[in-house]
Amino acid sequence: MPKRGCPWPDSAPLQLKTRVTQKEVNEGVARDTNMTAVYERTKSLLFSGARSLKCTKLSLSPESCNVGDPPAGPLQGSARGQMKLGPEGKLLKSPPEKTETPFSPPGCALCTRAGSSAPCVRCEKAACRSCWRRCSLCQRDHCFLCCAPNYDERDERLICVDCPAL
Repeated sequence: MPKRGCPWPDSAPLQLKTRVTQKEVNEGVARDTNMTAVYERTKSLLFSGARSLKCTKLSLSPESCNVGDPPAGPLQGSARGQMKLGPEGKLLKSPPEKTETPFSPPGCALCTRAGSSAPCVRCEKAACRSCWRRCSLCQRDHCFLCCAPNYDERDERLICVDCPAL
């Protein structure tokens, strides 16, 4: 008597045990409810921190401040600017952003060496003597970022990116 054939076709998927962790549940099925809880907690921490900041500015007790509403109106004085949540849920003033100076610092912008440097003709970055390259065609000095090697001839040549001699 011949052997009985397999009742499942070859295209049937393998049936394996799959372990679903709590992290996968939190990122998949329960993502919306978890994110809503995180949003509500963050909003309540921000409002309570702003409320306590407003109460300390007005030198009122926290009980006399309106607890139900977020603080109304813009904050005055030193409370202006970007605020962030601290580790205990208190509002902290973030440090002021540093503004960039319009001039470049002395020294090379490419290799960060101190000393004399001159701006590149093309990109206007400050470059020191070791970062300069001379174009083989127009004989102008450029920084090494604005020159590309050319292998058309027997020897390697450096040609500036937008060479007028081409």
